[in-house]
Amino acid sequence: MKHWILAAALIAATSNARCAEPTAAPPADAPCPAAIPAGTHCMTGRDEAGAYYWIAVPQPWNHVLVLHAHGGPELGPPRAERTAQDLTRWAVMVKAGYAWAGSTYRQAASQYARRAKIPSGCAASRSPRSASPS
Repeated sequence: MKHWILAAALIAATSNARCAEPTAAPPADAPCPAAIPAGTHCMTGRDEAGAYYWIAVPQPWNHVLVLHAHGGPELGPPRAERTAQDLTRWAVMVKAGYAWAGSTYRQAASQYARRAKIPSGCAASRSPRSASPS
């Protein structure tokens, strides 16, 4: 049980957005995608910034957690399917005994948001003219 708490805490810690728009969903057991080995414990949820996440812990587990950071965000709101696709794509890690955790995130004018010091989940709701960069 400790490894689930650790993985969920690591994913939650990577999100610094504090907008009240999305509703968080705590980790819940979920059927693993077909490419994941039988006996793997999968969980999914949504953080307070609106990012969806998946966690997969194989049996046997080698006690190493792989945190997946994909190469770039998609435009638009986060989609739960994106992280399930990433887990399927990287099933080789789970098959090798590694726990895997990954999440989605929002594009939301990321460069502008960093300059204006706006949390990433909030940038889409503000126009570039409404904030003055520091």
